[in-house]
Amino acid sequence: MSPLKRLDCWVLVADDDADDLLLLCRTLEDMTRFRIALKAGNGEAVLAYLNGDGEYGDREAHPFPHLLILDLKLPGVDGFEVLRWIQTHPIPPLVVVVITGSQNPKDAARARALGANAVFVKPVGLAHIREMTVQVERIMETAPKGVTC
Repeated sequence: MSPLKRLDCWVLVADDDADDLLLLCRTLEDMTRFRIALKAGNGEAVLAYLNGDGEYGDREAHPFPHLLILDLKLPGVDGFEVLRWIQTHPIPPLVVVVITGSQNPKDAARARALGANAVFVKPVGLAHIREMTVQVERIMETAPKGVTC
């Protein structure tokens, strides 16, 4: 059993496609000990949660996530803006995994340059999401210094 299987990691999942969001969250909950802190459909909700705005200020009820799974093409505040915000605000350590439907390698390179720990081309089915989940779990097992769950 991997070390992660004995631990709980809080995850914030952001995707504007409701079906992708539901499938990803269900797969994470079924295959891992990841616990969903928030399912967000836009970048504004991500920033509010990370910043502890409003109701999210109660970190007992809304714990700061260990992992952010972030779609780049969110409405309003997009994933790139969220990554820039993370770089410029004093928040606890956080692993960021970007998912994108973009086939453009410049988008992946830009996301990495803005601090993403990994970038995946958006899965198109359950088998792809399961494989991505396994890879995300491995990333969390060797999470950067300061990220513990």
